[in-house]
Amino acid sequence: MRAILTDSAGNAWQTELQFTVEHLAWGLGGPSQATLAVNGPQVEHWSLRRALGLFVTIYDDTGEAVWWGLASQAQILHGEMAVRYSLDDMFNRVAVAYTEAGERFTTEWGDDG
Repeated sequence: MRAILTDSAGNAWQTELQFTVEHLAWGLGGPSQATLAVNGPQVEHWSLRRALGLFVTIYDDTGEAVWWGLASQAQILHGEMAVRYSLDDMFNRVAVAYTEAGERFTTEWGDDG
């Protein structure tokens, strides 16, 4: 199996890292979790934080997409140290500004926290 990471425009993430699929899981409605091991130059491992939010598609040996989702977490092991980057604890806050009949309005703030 091979994993391809792409941005929202469909451009493949350019890296010297190679990904090996360790675990795939599905839930009701589709893919739920994937665990990938990373091999490549140690210095490149630190670039994994830039992979957060990228689309991940995993293909089987026939080229069929068998798993897809977003990269939400990366853990880098360096000797006895582990560094973890995650979107799981990130919260978003938003308000929408719009016009109606030429008058400007702003909604209340909403957040996912």
